[in-house]
Amino acid sequence: MRRASLRRVRTSLAAVASVALLPAVAVATAAGPAQAGVNDQAVSGVASPIWQPNGVVDAVAAGNGLIYAGGNFTSVKPPTGGSGSATARTYLAAMSGSTGNLATSFNVTLNGRIYALDLSPDKSILYIGGAFTTVNGTARNHIAAVNATTGALVTAFNSGANRAVRAIDSTSSTVYIGGDFTTVKNKTQAYMASVTAATGALNTAFAPTFLQRPAQTCPTNPPPGCTTTTYTPNVLAIKVSPDGSRVL
Repeated sequence: MRRASLRRVRTSLAAVASVALLPAVAVATAAGPAQAGVNDQAVSGVASPIWQPNGVVDAVAAGNGLIYAGGNFTSVKPPTGGSGSATARTYLAAMSGSTGNLATSFNVTLNGRIYALDLSPDKSILYIGGAFTTVNGTARNHIAAVNATTGALVTAFNSGANRAVRAIDSTSSTVYIGGDFTTVKNKTQAYMASVTAATGALNTAFAPTFLQRPAQTCPTNPPPGCTTTTYTPNVLAIKVSPDGSRVL
């Protein structure tokens, strides 16, 4: 009887597990086929040759037949066996999505690391965020917009933050940014902000606030080496919902 009972319990658990999984599968199916299968060739998982930076890549974006890579590097070079030689690219480069070769027509000169990249919905503008303070020799503090084909600075977009921008997502009218900053365009707005896509002006109506995590303090009789740890909020990722009603 006991074995029969165990079999019935196991069967019941399996049935419950199967039912619990069905809604998730249904939702995934309802979302439609993967975009790669709709708009691009099948993905094989086999590594493709692409030019390599001499440092860390922190952000990637794709569009216009190009792959944009930003990070902490100062040059890129052909993959092993490829033709060409190392070419200067300061913290941002673009490669062909089909061949992996350096897109020589796209060139941006920066003086600091890139942490975030985002293409505008029409793919004409590449928004860049990071630790830089100049773009192509022009002052731009931590956030800027460049032409997605040439890398020329979009001068009409003139925003700015007092510290690094680490996340960007955009709509046709608005650019959302997140990072370590506490002011945007010299106005107080900490860690997350919204600016207009046309000019970079701060949208003051969008004003989220963040609570600081309590410091980790030492007990009354601390062990040797105990130190107080404080935590400062920052935003490392941003995504606008498909209907544009929420920012995650």
